Amino acid sequence: MGFATARVSATRAAASVPLGALAPLLPSLDATGIDLLARARDALLDRAAGRPMLLFVDDAHLLDEASAMLVHQLATDANLFVVATVRNGEPVPDPVIALWKDGHAERVEIEPLGEDECDRLLAVALGGPVEG
Repeated sequence: MGFATARVSATRAAASVPLGALAPLLPSLDATGIDLLARARDALLDRAAGRPMLLFVDDAHLLDEASAMLVHQLATDANLFVVATVRNGEPVPDPVIALWKDGHAERVEIEPLGEDECDRLLAVALGGPVEG
């Protein structure tokens, strides 16, 4: 569909570094505070090269505050779409919560898969039934 895409995985280790989860997508940025967020945002939009961008953030509940703020800012851009996963029962940074509370994202809760659903999923993914 012409989208530029990018994927990041947040981790507890990356959360100890500002913009740690997004670092693989960013050039070396010599800035701090608000300027750092602005430069990081511009760098991500530059990656899209004028196309709309889809950013997938896995385990967004583990984002550091700077990454969470940047993801929130990006989600408000009309040409950038964010899909993020958040594990139930985990503390979530305020900017990530604001994504669905402020109407910038739709929150969809997915229940855990049961045994039959796991069996069907494995059979589809592997091309046949799997023994217990």
